[in-house]
Amino acid sequence: MSSAMAVKTAMEGQKVLIISTDPAHSLGDALGCELSAGGQDRLKASPPMAVRAFWVRAWSFWAALLSSAAQKQAGPGACWEVFLVALALSGNGFGVLGEVAGNMEFASQMILGMDNSWQQATTSTALHSAGLMGFGQVLGLGDTGVKADGCAFFDPAAFVPFESVSSTHRKLAGYFSSGGDTSDGPDGHGTHIAGAMVGQLADAEAQTLGVSKNLGIAPAARLVVVDVEKSSAPGEYKVPHNAIEASYLDIFRNADAKVVCSPWSYDVNSELEQRIDTYVWNHPDFLPIFPSGNGIATTREGSQAQSPCSAKNVLCVGASYNARSMYEEQPSFVHTALRFGSREVPALPALFGATAPVGGKAACEAVVEDCALFKAACPECAFQPGRLAAAEAVPLRAADPEDACQPLSGFPVGHVCLVQRGGCDFLTKAKHCSDAGAMGVVIVNGLSSAMVVMTGDAALIAQYGLTLPVVLVSNADGEQLHLADTVTFPIISGTVGPQARAPYSRHGALSHPGRLKPELVVPGDGIASAAASQVCGFRQMSGTSQSCGIAAGVASLAREYLSEWADEGQARLPEVWASTLRAALVGSAELDRATVTAASTVMLPEVGYGLPVLASLLPMPAGPGLVAIQSWADSSVAQRFCLAIRPGVGAGSLSATLAWTDPPASDGSLVHDLDLQLACDVQTWAQNLGNGGASADRVNTVEKISLLGFDSFSSGLCIASITANGVSAMSPQPFSLVVAGPFVLSQCEAQVRPPNCVQGVAEQSASGWRCRCFPPYLGPFCDQDAMTLELQSDEAEASIQKLRAWQWTFFSAPVPCAGDYSLVIDAPSGSLQMHLAWGHLHTSGSGLEQREGITFDLREDGSTTIIQMQITEAAFGLAHAATLGLQWRDRSGESSISLQFSSVVSSCGAEKGLASEDPLPVALAVGLAVALILAAIASFVCWRLFRGRPKVSPPGASPDMEAAEGNHVNHAEAKAQPVEGFAGAGELYAMEVDTAKAMQRFQDTVRDALQQRQGDGGIVGQVLKQLPMQDFIDLFNTLPPGSDEIVALTEVLEKVKENFDRIIIDTAPTGHAVRLLSYPDFLERLAERVARLRERFGWLSGSKGPDQVRSFQFRMIELQELFTDPERSSFCVVTIPTNLALEETKRLLKQLEEQDINCGLVIANRILDMDQVSQAAASQQKTQEAALALLDALAKKEGLEVVRVPYMDRELQGIYGLQYLGQSLVEA
Repeated sequence: MSSAMAVKTAMEGQKVLIISTDPAHSLGDALGCELSAGGQDRLKASPPMAVRAFWVRAWSFWAALLSSAAQKQAGPGACWEVFLVALALSGNGFGVLGEVAGNMEFASQMILGMDNSWQQATTSTALHSAGLMGFGQVLGLGDTGVKADGCAFFDPAAFVPFESVSSTHRKLAGYFSSGGDTSDGPDGHGTHIAGAMVGQLADAEAQTLGVSKNLGIAPAARLVVVDVEKSSAPGEYKVPHNAIEASYLDIFRNADAKVVCSPWSYDVNSELEQRIDTYVWNHPDFLPIFPSGNGIATTREGSQAQSPCSAKNVLCVGASYNARSMYEEQPSFVHTALRFGSREVPALPALFGATAPVGGKAACEAVVEDCALFKAACPECAFQPGRLAAAEAVPLRAADPEDACQPLSGFPVGHVCLVQRGGCDFLTKAKHCSDAGAMGVVIVNGLSSAMVVMTGDAALIAQYGLTLPVVLVSNADGEQLHLADTVTFPIISGTVGPQARAPYSRHGALSHPGRLKPELVVPGDGIASAAASQVCGFRQMSGTSQSCGIAAGVASLAREYLSEWADEGQARLPEVWASTLRAALVGSAELDRATVTAASTVMLPEVGYGLPVLASLLPMPAGPGLVAIQSWADSSVAQRFCLAIRPGVGAGSLSATLAWTDPPASDGSLVHDLDLQLACDVQTWAQNLGNGGASADRVNTVEKISLLGFDSFSSGLCIASITANGVSAMSPQPFSLVVAGPFVLSQCEAQVRPPNCVQGVAEQSASGWRCRCFPPYLGPFCDQDAMTLELQSDEAEASIQKLRAWQWTFFSAPVPCAGDYSLVIDAPSGSLQMHLAWGHLHTSGSGLEQREGITFDLREDGSTTIIQMQITEAAFGLAHAATLGLQWRDRSGESSISLQFSSVVSSCGAEKGLASEDPLPVALAVGLAVALILAAIASFVCWRLFRGRPKVSPPGASPDMEAAEGNHVNHAEAKAQPVEGFAGAGELYAMEVDTAKAMQRFQDTVRDALQQRQGDGGIVGQVLKQLPMQDFIDLFNTLPPGSDEIVALTEVLEKVKENFDRIIIDTAPTGHAVRLLSYPDFLERLAERVARLRERFGWLSGSKGPDQVRSFQFRMIELQELFTDPERSSFCVVTIPTNLALEETKRLLKQLEEQDINCGLVIANRILDMDQVSQAAASQQKTQEAALALLDALAKKEGLEVVRVPYMDRELQGIYGLQYLGQSLVEA
């Protein structure tokens, strides 16, 4: 009756306290639920839900139970999970089921955005109130079982689907046993986690209770249960680790559960880790979530995350504290502190006085040891929230006597009493301080005494009736209190917060240094959820297992959003990969920016990437502000995604996150390493590396970049780059990229400053900066090549090509002559952007570039695009190929397209075919091949040399041809570096050129060009097909001396010539230098002969116009003029004072004179001063010793003999000198 009256009064809006002191009367039964949850189960209206105000708080004083550090054995391997249970059968327990209690009020507010007070970045509305609740999602739980007939899961219209899959049961999609049974164990571990994941009341029951029905993080989702514990053998987990695929993981996946929480672990089980990594690799949409494990809070021994949480392809979660508001409403000794000035020190409140447990001293003492050991939420020991800061800014005075074991002398009323431990019990000390008029008591622990929770005799506590706060501080902290003016206590420690690791949550170094596990911390402390001991009961539990369940619920909401809610053009995905969910949750994770201020810091060893705040990641209502990409990467080319800054979009998170599922490895190491880089014009294109390091991350399968502050920019462009290391194009690596913030996918036009164009220059248009590429380079950043489309007959099989998400792919379609041609593209409709031009595509864009002499006619038929090309003779004289760019604008997977390029009518002398294929005379074929090779040499070297010089056009030179050359600068091959320590008035830079690498690039390019020409149609292709091309290609391994220097020099000379007042070139020794200076004259004469051949035989012109060689010839003449112009260049000879060097110098000066090259200076080096002879000899001896040691090592490695000849004090000349030298060699 009293319960009914209390409920009625509470319904009328009053705050009611029901107290039951009759152990024979079940207050829980009277209220229709269990009062056994050690936490707050309060029925409070949540503003977004518009539930009636209904708050029932039940305090009673029954006995308490704590089940902690329960080790669950699973046969070999010791599969176990420490789970912390604050069970308090009546302490601070549950009244009637309520909205806030059901969905774990505090934890859900942080993640789902229902409470902005703690997290200002959360700008979106509550995800639940917006309707995002896991509709259509199926989760998995492998644990002790679930109370299927509990109110959070019961379906009156359907049977529990034991050993089957159900599409009709409202909460359970399947209930299977793998070593377990069909019910939960006595501790209700599985039921509690299941409630946190998907718990939801039936409509009728929720209506009867007058509350919201949603309890779990994903209340609309359903659950597949795999029971691995028998109720008759509690604590024994029967996880089938040796058959984890078929007997565990397959059960979930076959029931369509794609996100699975497995709240169990092993100390170490590398074989299991590999098996799970392999399973996820084979099923990329399957995300297993594991807890990092629990450990004793007071020790760091063995604190690393356990197996299989440490596997590379799983999501590993640790436990964080709950929201501070929970601890403020349930204050206990576990999380309290004392503050003085700006400092804060831990302080243990007594179980008497102001901090006496509301639920009774006996209930608290039953669990106090375990609460202190694990430092988990301890509601059994909670005191009245109003007693926080009971002593606030109160002056502190030492007691006299200092141990307060006798009545105090001269103590000022209204002060806090500072007391030393020892001599008598805590209660006596507090009594004497209270009698003296103290406002509180601070007891300083003994130097060698352990910290304890202070208590006393129950009868004396009742007799004294103390009301002042009493706390115990460490000896070291107590020494500091003598400096304090005032103190405030007890308070909730500032270290307690949702972004901080709960003390029992395991973390630490793994076998792979630098690998981060756990990746996230999720609230796991003081979680209120369903209890298995009654039909509609609730309890509070703590542990990383609870974090696992909540993380699974969060992942299912992210999955629902990405597949059903997200913006179709930016983030919605037809199939969500496990790596995408990991990237999304890590992208939403936040560190405590009050203590971590550097934007580059994105992860910490204790908390990983931090606490996931899903509401700050997902725009609500759904729209721009979230970008999701699923694609493949290999080492051939970087995947680049351009992101335009759009102010006002996004939900609050500012991050770019890369994640991938890596192929399995026996030792768990990375097989494929991907790297994330991000550069923005608003940051002067500074490169940000994934995970904030100074160098690329080499061990983690997740990389994140924080973009703090980017919401302040009004415009700009960011480029996210994904590069793969050692990944073959035959086996590309799938990856996921999630970018959150004011960004939208866009074309690559910078707004603030020019981009870095790898093989091109930046130009500005009305819409922004973009790159203009030098031939043959293509793409938004001029670093891509075109694939060749072979000219085919209509009957030939089409070419199949792969296009990747939002990437440009380019094709060159060469033709043998003028005529009509057809290009047929079969691709997914509506998702392909096309750019076609005759000749080179200088800039990225879209559409068909119509030019004089060229006609493009486009026709679409469903998914097929047909382009008719009409090429006139005039147009064919300017270029010999069309260039096609295709961008697949979907964001998931890759697209297969077919391309067919064929001739309709051509001037080659035949229709619908190629030129005659009759064999040519061998002599003519050889001559033509030699001409082509010479043309290739001249063209390449001249192109490299003059691509950046002002044009010198011969009469009749084509403007289009000149534009096709551009000002080509290679920014990647060499770079001028400032010389450190230079203190002159000017600036000094240095550049070292690798001639061998430059020559190798030249040889590779020429080989590729000849091999490509061998596959061309027409007479050129016929000629080359009839020749032993490898023999001709091998000629480039023995090019004339001096070739390497001229090739290397031309790669860098033009890049730096405009930036410096003077350029000094250090050439090779005399012979090479002379050949270097004569090489332009040789190339000019070679170009003259090639040009004559090309003008005589037009079909030799290849892909470049016939006037181009003539243009090269004029440019070689210009280079020769540069070398011989005394106003612009001068040659300096460096020699040493020996007869041999003098003769070499004479020869060089004569050759320079013959080539009309000015020499204005001779430097004589190594001149000895008599005062420096001994010093020079000693220095030379040290240099010789070091060099000889290296020579000996090289000789030993190569199996060679080293002969040492002594230093001669003069130059050896004549027969006698040579005889002496020969004798020295024999003796040595």
